[in-house]
Amino acid sequence: MPRTLNANAITNVTSSEIYSIFLVSLEFDSPVYVHNDVGTITHQPPHLSAPVNYQGVGSLGSVSAIPETSKIAANFIDLKLSGIPNSLISTAINTNYQGKTAYIEIGLINPNTHQIIDTPTTFGGFIDTLDLNIGSTASITVKVIDQLVRFDKSSNRRWNDNDQKSDYPTDNCFTFQKELKEQILVWGGTRNV
Repeated sequence: MPRTLNANAITNVTSSEIYSIFLVSLEFDSPVYVHNDVGTITHQPPHLSAPVNYQGVGSLGSVSAIPETSKIAANFIDLKLSGIPNSLISTAINTNYQGKTAYIEIGLINPNTHQIIDTPTTFGGFIDTLDLNIGSTASITVKVIDQLVRFDKSSNRRWNDNDQKSDYPTDNCFTFQKELKEQILVWGGTRNV
């Protein structure tokens, strides 16, 4: 779906000399926070309650184009990190990644202070696949699908008393549901049988 810039971001883009970076957080068992500039940037992503340090990967990291469409459909993006030493391959192979959340923000950076002015655009989703390409150095490509993919999955929940009590043992909301199914109710008159 098309994204819009908030008023603060529009003001910063039109009135300042800024440059943009990608801020990527991958919520593995040991979370990874990186950006495609150099150095360390401290930033609080919208899904966390405290700031974290994003490590710069410079030109070794890339983010594919983020699709914009007017259709309501799940889209994929690719995150690629190259120049990885082969000694870290086992870490990538043994990481439990599928279904973990991933967030990509576009950070507007002040070139004089190297501080984040704003993060107007966010892509959130789930890690689908992690592909390795091994040579003298390795590259990892992480495919992330956006959050709309959850709409295609069934919750496997039932609208009955047993299912409701599995989460809320004292709730009697569906207690008489079975009896009501067979109940004949007459509204505004008498029943002729």
